[in-house]
Amino acid sequence: MEAKRKVFCTFRVPGLHFWSGAFGEGKYLHAPHRHIFHYRVEIGVGETDREIEFIGFKHDLQNWVYEVYEPGPHGGDVDFEERSCEILAEELLDYIMDIHPGRCVLVEVSEDGENGAIIRS
Repeated sequence: MEAKRKVFCTFRVPGLHFWSGAFGEGKYLHAPHRHIFHYRVEIGVGETDREIEFIGFKHDLQNWVYEVYEPGPHGGDVDFEERSCEILAEELLDYIMDIHPGRCVLVEVSEDGENGAIIRS
């Protein structure tokens, strides 16, 4: 059942990825290329007064991303390797479900805020 109340946070991560299975018009995606990956996470809450404090939640999620994925070859950027937006969203959702089990969660990850994926618990 969808949560009646939710809080959300957003953050951005500069990163590299590639798609070895790219073909045709998108064949250039074989090579590592850079995006600003935009994350948006919604999580259901039962109370109206900071049951989950969204600034702390955001910092926890950002820290997790930077701890789990390797830095890119030039520092600064995260190397997501061959992960798609769908995979990145699912991996973050799994982490959130471990620390906040049983909640309604939606994770959105996009490339440069334009195209991306959404997954929900």
